[in-house]
Amino acid sequence: LYLNETGFMAGVGLEGPEDFTADLAAHGIEFLAVNLDPLVNDPDPHIQALPQAIPYPDAHFQVVFCTELLEHLLDPLHVLREMRRVIATEGILVLTTPNQAKISNRLKLLCMGRSINYPINDSIMFNLTRWRPHIREYTLDELGLLLASAGWRMLESHYLDTAADDLR
Repeated sequence: LYLNETGFMAGVGLEGPEDFTADLAAHGIEFLAVNLDPLVNDPDPHIQALPQAIPYPDAHFQVVFCTELLEHLLDPLHVLREMRRVIATEGILVLTTPNQAKISNRLKLLCMGRSINYPINDSIMFNLTRWRPHIREYTLDELGLLLASAGWRMLESHYLDTAADDLR
């Protein structure tokens, strides 16, 4: 896939390692620190001071790309509504998230008696670092409900299981 590099690209998120943000900058992509999961009560004053909205005007982007994010958020509706706000009327959201109903999750539960979630000792209840494991994965129907609740209309959906052997 080759993209015609015209227009403006930006990345937003809580924070990024210096090498990651430097790599984005080398490709002309601006990275902006934004707290898109304001339900997380982070005691760090730096995090508390971050804006909770994407700092661009309404209908600013033609394409929004969100990959492997929703499952880490306490309030995925917040970020979905923000993305909806900054995308043009005919814009496109490209979204990826793990499929809760994938076969490896089913096998993990049925054959091994293990939860599809991260082990509880690695969960947000015990792991208070900035990195958060998956809080919740979604089925396609649940994802459709989240998207509709945030004002999106799903045009297409595709399954791609890149971790078929992931039985954690």
